[in-house]
Amino acid sequence: MAQAALCPYRKGLHTYLIYHDMNRRTYLSALGAGLATLSGCTASALSNKNSSSSEYPTEPVRGKAEAITTQRKITRDSVAYLEKTHEVRIVAAYRHTNHEAVENGAPPEREPVHESIPFERWAETESAFVGAEAVQTAIFDQTSNGEQSISVGVSGENKEHQIRVHHLNDSPIAFDKLVALTPRSVTATISISGVIHTATYPVTVTHTELRFE
Repeated sequence: MAQAALCPYRKGLHTYLIYHDMNRRTYLSALGAGLATLSGCTASALSNKNSSSSEYPTEPVRGKAEAITTQRKITRDSVAYLEKTHEVRIVAAYRHTNHEAVENGAPPEREPVHESIPFERWAETESAFVGAEAVQTAIFDQTSNGEQSISVGVSGENKEHQIRVHHLNDSPIAFDKLVALTPRSVTATISISGVIHTATYPVTVTHTELRFE
């Protein structure tokens, strides 16, 4: 399940981070973002399909709660809509500008590396993660300890995105209860510079085992 940290809009990932000295909390953050980059740690995750346990369904289960909707205006400085080309400029990575100085003990300085991608490609990924946040909020609002036992993320690429709710092996919430609390789908509407995109994503629940050695 481990994957390398790649540009979020090249491979459908949302986070451009590498997690070192990973503990449970940072691992959940990575898992929830659809990214499990295990660098310098011994954490691992197994879907129930690869687990010896027969207590949980081997395939993702569709949420049973009512569908939800959400919307967000994108205003962060790291993205910009390019009207002439109908593209979005994103920060694809950061690069050091003082590598030699860092080797001598100076603090790192970095500059963004920009990339322009088609609006539809960017919007499909952006709206999927906006939808995932809405699903997470909907579930957490109904539970008292969801943050420690549930992780919500996005799987798939481009127009095949779906929201995945991970039921973790030490969760105090029963799997069937989580399925009942999970919306069956989420419709997310985003806008940037007045350009609007709306998409609906199915939401499924799967059991995931975390192992720390």
